[in-house]
Amino acid sequence: MARPSQNRHAPGIFLRGKTYWLRYSAAGEQIRVTLDTDDYGTAVAKAEELRGRPVESKKTGKIKGGRTLLQIELEKYKAGKIASGELAKEFAENVGYAVTNFSEVMGITDPAKITTDSLKAYFLEVKRQKTKKETEAGMKTKSIATAQTYTSRVKRFATDLGFKVSVPRKMGESPYRDVVIDPETVSDLINGTEDVELQFILQCGFLAGMRRQEITMIRPSWFDFKRGFIKIPSPDLLTGWTPKSGRKRSIPLVPAFAEWLQETFPDWKQRKFVLRPEKEKGRAKYRYDFRKKFEAYARKNCPELTPHTMRHTFASIHANNPKVTIAQLSAWTGDRIRTLEKHYLHMTADAEKAAESFAFIHTPPEVNEPHPGKVTRDKLIDY
Repeated sequence: MARPSQNRHAPGIFLRGKTYWLRYSAAGEQIRVTLDTDDYGTAVAKAEELRGRPVESKKTGKIKGGRTLLQIELEKYKAGKIASGELAKEFAENVGYAVTNFSEVMGITDPAKITTDSLKAYFLEVKRQKTKKETEAGMKTKSIATAQTYTSRVKRFATDLGFKVSVPRKMGESPYRDVVIDPETVSDLINGTEDVELQFILQCGFLAGMRRQEITMIRPSWFDFKRGFIKIPSPDLLTGWTPKSGRKRSIPLVPAFAEWLQETFPDWKQRKFVLRPEKEKGRAKYRYDFRKKFEAYARKNCPELTPHTMRHTFASIHANNPKVTIAQLSAWTGDRIRTLEKHYLHMTADAEKAAESFAFIHTPPEVNEPHPGKVTRDKLIDY
């Protein structure tokens, strides 16, 4: 089909049959819209009003080209944030998941329609939906943290685009958000299962403070047994994966963890990934999702156990240890100092427990008499 002839006096206006049409670009899409008139003067006047505006379907909210305004803006947003280095690719994708979910749940296809009221309604709906789902699995209260996270990410997207919105002041606090699990329970959890995958996951969380995504992507090459460090790259040269913070970091490798790894995986150097090395990263958020197995173990042994509480326990115990500086902890966790101060250093109620647990670092080995091959309390904190 030949291109419509251009009108020199009013660019984009063309005659199709007996009706004038307007062609222009908006939000990266080419739009063709009828002006519903055969009068040239009327067509020019209508064109002035329409030119540059995206045309949405009243039924789907999608503009010409099959995408909504929100989808178009979200793609631009993620690409811009990643290119500028303001957001790591992984975190930008997490924002994308939340915004897409918001659009589906609330039926909002235009970012200009994201308001404080819609964020409040979204938070309540996500909490309600997740609570129903998790209640059936015996995990009623974890949904509050999920709803908080998703709502906050949508708010960030909207405010970065220039819209004045805020999240609900009282979104509720998850009872798991600030839980610190005591060292004795940590030891019991690690040694309470014969499942190698669970043991690995628990040690990565409690002894190294890793995030869930990091645990699923970790590769043998990240472990430096000689120097005693776990080195999380950014990016990983083989897979291209980057951590949430976008920064590489090194975490002390607990000797007991190092010994366990070398004894447990005889094919260590041949594995591409530590967990499920045969699985490749697909379209799903996680390369390997260990959630069902992990949550089943938590329900039976420690209801407060989540990937976040493991990381929170790691950070909180170290934050209250006078031998660990805030700068060191920031380097180990990948969190900014102000984040650590806000979420960990104020936890005075746990300071005494932390001090007690770290007292074992000064205990002579012959007094402890650790059981061979078992991760005991002194090994948990022996950095």
